[in-house]
Amino acid sequence: DAVTEKAVSIFENSSEITAVVESVNYESDYASSYEVKILYVGESKRSQKAVLDLEYSAALSVGELISLKGTLQKIDDVAETPQYYKSKGILLSISAVPNSIEIKGQSNSLGLKIKMLNQKLSYMICEDIEGESGNLISALILGNKELLSPETQRNFRRAGISHVIAISGMHLSILIMLFDFVLKKLQLGKGIRGAVVLAVAFFYLALTGFSLSTVRAFVMTAMMYLAYYFREDGDMLTNLFFALFFILAVSPLSVYDIGLWLSFLAVLGIFVAGYFIKLFSDMIYSKVKPKSKYAKRMPPKLGKLLIALFSSVVITISANVFICVPAWLYFDEISLISVIANLVVSPFVSFLLTVTPIYILLSGIGFLSGILVWTLKIICDLLLQIIAYMTSFESITVSLKHSFTAPIVVFV
Repeated sequence: DAVTEKAVSIFENSSEITAVVESVNYESDYASSYEVKILYVGESKRSQKAVLDLEYSAALSVGELISLKGTLQKIDDVAETPQYYKSKGILLSISAVPNSIEIKGQSNSLGLKIKMLNQKLSYMICEDIEGESGNLISALILGNKELLSPETQRNFRRAGISHVIAISGMHLSILIMLFDFVLKKLQLGKGIRGAVVLAVAFFYLALTGFSLSTVRAFVMTAMMYLAYYFREDGDMLTNLFFALFFILAVSPLSVYDIGLWLSFLAVLGIFVAGYFIKLFSDMIYSKVKPKSKYAKRMPPKLGKLLIALFSSVVITISANVFICVPAWLYFDEISLISVIANLVVSPFVSFLLTVTPIYILLSGIGFLSGILVWTLKIICDLLLQIIAYMTSFESITVSLKHSFTAPIVVFV
């Protein structure tokens, strides 16, 4: 806050700002919003992130170097949800003079080139897979959820599965498992596999904007491989708390990010679920391999199926229990069908997150790419229809505001 106050007090009367566009929040015929990095205010060199909201469409692109006339304001004074911007390191807002923006050139920084690659991949996906299905694929794999229609976003929120369209540890974990599986088939050692997997995972972090829940998953994965390199035993709970400590130490403003806390609590819930899964697995294995030869023996395949089903249900329930209260307080509502919706949607999402990278890698091969596009479209259409049906019923969400309205009225 002290840094922000100083920046505003020094430059509140400045008339010329030079910045580079880092992200397009939204664009319409009547308004547009961009995340920019301020390079100069007047002749003073700066390096601060800011949000630029305009009451017209400026049609700016990522990487463009712009100059404009305007003043700086604290994000707390202008934004409805300043915590969201603070979690991304944005403490300032630019109030621009209408139609004062001029494009000066193009930035060539590596970070912006990666963001431009994200846009190109998103464009390719939406061109090959038409309609809302293409938008959903782009949101799932690249984090471009702003492409989704308001109705689709509302359906995901009402079903309690908004985390699916926000890049998270689940996305990174599936990508890591996919590459690790391929490298195993190539008969590479675990040490080499770890180096390749971490390199791919880090590139994916950069491609999707370093979302904090994904960073958490990356740090935990890195800790797991480091434990192998140093011949130590990995511990999930230790890795989880170290990842949280590391993120907050590097970026203290991350404390405002609800995604980080939901991701942390969900993994904590999965850790707790592990105890129940172990108890159930031990019970099943006692049936598969009974101590007494006279005891009835359970078929091994049936035992594995029961363990898999039980694990899926318990993990989903435990993760949702751990995140339900903070999610309710932050989003002002909670879905009553979130557990069921997660169980139904998870297989579809896992399939899409596994097949989409293969489609991107094989996009130059016409026939095979066409088959993958057709498959992805069919699965996405079916997923959207299922979610739309599940959220078509009334009273599937409980509003925090409504929950506390009745008691207040009674007491008054």
